[in-house]
Amino acid sequence: QEQMLRAAFSKIKSYCGSAPLLIAKGNHDVRGSFQGADKVYDQTVLPLLARELKQDRLDCSNYFFTHDNDLYLFLDCMRPDFDYAERVLSSMKDVRYVFVLTHYPIFSVSKTDPNWIFYENDAKKRHALQQLLMEHDAIVLCGHDHTINLAEIASKKGSAVQFLVNSVFETPRFNKLSNVKDEIKDHALKSHGESQAFYEFQNGLVRYFAAEGAGYAVMRVGPEGVWADLYCADNTSVAKSFHLK
Repeated sequence: QEQMLRAAFSKIKSYCGSAPLLIAKGNHDVRGSFQGADKVYDQTVLPLLARELKQDRLDCSNYFFTHDNDLYLFLDCMRPDFDYAERVLSSMKDVRYVFVLTHYPIFSVSKTDPNWIFYENDAKKRHALQQLLMEHDAIVLCGHDHTINLAEIASKKGSAVQFLVNSVFETPRFNKLSNVKDEIKDHALKSHGESQAFYEFQNGLVRYFAAEGAGYAVMRVGPEGVWADLYCADNTSVAKSFHLK
């Protein structure tokens, strides 16, 4: 596992130039038949992240940094720390944009497994995290589900936008966007099953987009707003631009 983590980090870093490589831990980073997967991840990856952040050390995979008065909060989906997220957000009220980066979705959008989300078995804590992010008008950047998805959820205190990108090429048709759904009513299709987690924020949903596809997104962040330009496969032209905030 250590060899694979180091090799993957080194390979991706080679494409970053002078930019730091910062990652959010996912379920495939710590899966395996032995019980020490989390420990190996911490011993291997945290020093690499500390080096990228120009810090002496990093104690866990929940961490943050600021850039151009924007907050980037990384949350460990396997070992989330709500109190840590709350403390960081409470101490950073004057930032321009709040970006929350994690692997699992925080708001359930999956067609295939709507329960594979933050705090799967703790609805109270999940709701508290969702409300916290809406209060801070957060932009959630995540993955895990093998779709392209955007959902904006609003409450009386604010709104959160969750943007999910898939990079797994399961089929050649993922070289472009297909099976596009871009209306709020599309989120409630019965094919998603009867998961309570999936429908718990239905009344607050104000924007929704879903499509099949795979690729990567480039963020454009400025005083006029935040956009994500999605590129399918290794195409050099933008497949779709999403206005996040």
